[in-house]
Amino acid sequence: MTRTNGLATAWPVPHFAGWSDLGLLGEVMRTATVDTFRVEEFVEGDKFVIRAELPGIDPDKDVEWVSVGDGGPAGEAVYHGRVDAMAFWDGSFARIEIAGFPLRHLPNSPGMQKLFGNGYAVRRSDLAKRRELYVGFFRAMAKSTVFAYANPDLAIKLHWDIYPETKPKGKTDQEAFTEARKVVDSRKDKWFAGAWQTDKRFGGQTLEEWQAQVHFAGLDGQVNDLNKVFTTEILDEVNKFDRTAIEAKAKAMKI
Repeated sequence: MTRTNGLATAWPVPHFAGWSDLGLLGEVMRTATVDTFRVEEFVEGDKFVIRAELPGIDPDKDVEWVSVGDGGPAGEAVYHGRVDAMAFWDGSFARIEIAGFPLRHLPNSPGMQKLFGNGYAVRRSDLAKRRELYVGFFRAMAKSTVFAYANPDLAIKLHWDIYPETKPKGKTDQEAFTEARKVVDSRKDKWFAGAWQTDKRFGGQTLEEWQAQVHFAGLDGQVNDLNKVFTTEILDEVNKFDRTAIEAKAKAMKI
């Protein structure tokens, strides 16, 4: 969440509104007696903290926190009844299914369509001073997204070439590639604006979407002017490139 202390202007990356951005909430509250509750997660020092608002619930007596991890251990937790449900992101769900645990995915509520995923924040003063640098950086992000979508197989190989430590160990190349492709496929259609969104540009956003984000975070009434939080002023420049040419280059390139 971008802070509103006047230090930052946010430029969200391609919308991920088709999936729930609840983060690492791999724990299930078994005894909660309310239908909807607010959950926050953040890093405090070297600790990952999850905090929930549960009216009438004593967290020490009424809630059981179960650590389930990711991938196979998370799948085991569901299949063996240690937890009833999990809220992860698409890539983590893909890893659970790769480990041999098919999942039943529950649909998001309609309001989730108004939310976006991760974002980038910069100081307004720095954006004004180094505008060309930021335009180039975000344009490179947009172009690389188009490239990866057009040729995901090559994108995976290039990623491993630059970051070899991210390639799974103890697997054949084909096994590692098959798993990586499944993770990419779980997300790639969400790299672009949804059909319901009016601004199709990379980084496109609206005041209504930011209002929904604030409401989702439980911060209604605490942010006085959302227009100070985000800007779309550089998006035309960011999106000024030949998308067709990038797609053609991606499809023709071989390594």
